[in-house]
Amino acid sequence: MSASVSSSDWANEGLSLAYPRLIVESFKAADVDIIHTSSGETVKWQKPVFGRMWQTPFAEFVKQQVGVPTIAVGDITLPEQINTIICDDRADLCALARPHLNNPFFTRQAAGHYGVRKVGNKAMGWPAQLASGHYQLYREAEKANEKTLELAIKARPERRHYQKAE
Repeated sequence: MSASVSSSDWANEGLSLAYPRLIVESFKAADVDIIHTSSGETVKWQKPVFGRMWQTPFAEFVKQQVGVPTIAVGDITLPEQINTIICDDRADLCALARPHLNNPFFTRQAAGHYGVRKVGNKAMGWPAQLASGHYQLYREAEKANEKTLELAIKARPERRHYQKAE
């Protein structure tokens, strides 16, 4: 069972983190499997603070303070952000809405970026209509990764005390 909890109403003297804690503890007692944490859209006078990964702290709070697995949302737009959230144990899953609306192939492109060709033992499924793009996806991702590395090396600052290993 999953549940969605609004963790803040973004209003002065509105909901504090005591609210989601109380609600999620009730769901935990009912054996909820995972909580989707979001916020806002509850009062007209809300003043949310938007930004990259802006609702992730709510997922992190629930996961760390209440001990329930969470789904993070809120302007998560890059594969690196997803990996950071999951690897830093801030949430268990990330839900992406707008990135998929803006780019329906977001997940495939992320897989290409990381060179993921299999999920478990299974090759990533490609619909017949898209199969011819398979090779190009990985080739272009590899070229883009090489270019990014090259730029990062060129942008590395020279330091007086830096010596190359021999």
